[in-house]
Amino acid sequence: MRDVPTCKGERDGSCLTEAQKQAIEPIFSGATTSDSKPFYASFPFDAGLTGPGVANWEFVAPIKLDSGAVGLIWGVPPQNPEKFDGTDFVLNGSIDAMLASVYAKNGKFTESAMKFMTPPNATDMSRVKARGGKILVYHGVSDPIFSVNDTEAWYNGVQKANDGNASDFARFFRIPGRISFSNSTMRLLQCY
Repeated sequence: MRDVPTCKGERDGSCLTEAQKQAIEPIFSGATTSDSKPFYASFPFDAGLTGPGVANWEFVAPIKLDSGAVGLIWGVPPQNPEKFDGTDFVLNGSIDAMLASVYAKNGKFTESAMKFMTPPNATDMSRVKARGGKILVYHGVSDPIFSVNDTEAWYNGVQKANDGNASDFARFFRIPGRISFSNSTMRLLQCY
């Protein structure tokens, strides 16, 4: 709202309308529950956001890909695949129910998706450090899928777990203007 000019007339590429600003604000603010509690990091504004593919990841993938991932793969219990409508699931479903489903388990699914996809202590790199290993993390600031702010928060946790200085074995680099480093890798993590 503060840094981008508001159009006073027709759009000419140098401004956004008030409605446009209100529409994109939630995209960059990070995911929240229905009562506005954040559950994922915010996304920074970056010049690379005008790059190819960003609009697809922001507006098409949530309906075409993420709906099936949450509804049919990670959510417990999974939605009925015969009646599943990804568009309806995303646009009319409850974000609170979707979020709860990826943390849920039951008699058939005895471990939640978040349990098996999330390390128990993601910032504990003591084994890597003890064996003389090195961690090098690059993350494109314009990544429309995984927020560089989330990766930076992880790195700050690694720093904190190492008395404020993990740079002798772990380094993190924000790469402005970049979406990804390859078609298949949005975040590159190398451990030596």
